[in-house]
Amino acid sequence: MTCSRVRGTPDSITSYLCEVWRSREEYEEKHGTEEQEEALENYHYYAQLYKNATTPVDTPHKFTTEEMEALEIFGKAKCSSVPHLIEYWEGIVQAGVDNLAIPGGYMKIMFMNKLPEESLDREKLRNKTEEMRENIRRAFKVALM
Repeated sequence: MTCSRVRGTPDSITSYLCEVWRSREEYEEKHGTEEQEEALENYHYYAQLYKNATTPVDTPHKFTTEEMEALEIFGKAKCSSVPHLIEYWEGIVQAGVDNLAIPGGYMKIMFMNKLPEESLDREKLRNKTEEMRENIRRAFKVALM
């Protein structure tokens, strides 16, 4: 698994920049009205998306850090229901190494074993019934004990 900020596509970058300009103009047009605050929120939202698509990061994302911590906890508990972290590397993305990552930004590559059966990610978990999600949570608790 590779964790790094992915460069936005030319289309997404152009779209974000257009929305930044559009929302800035809307903010100026709505000066003194109730809609001005909403236009300002839109401006900040699209400005952040543009920044995310064009600027490298120098620290890991919160989810990357949480995943590493979880893998360490499960590994120490010898849990057989989750992948085991074999090794990882972290450093700065060099130009030409990854066409999607932004050069100069932080990257972490995690090597894990693959477990048999079906993988469970957030989307798959969300699509399960509440009862099934609770059963899965209980199974993880049992596996950790």
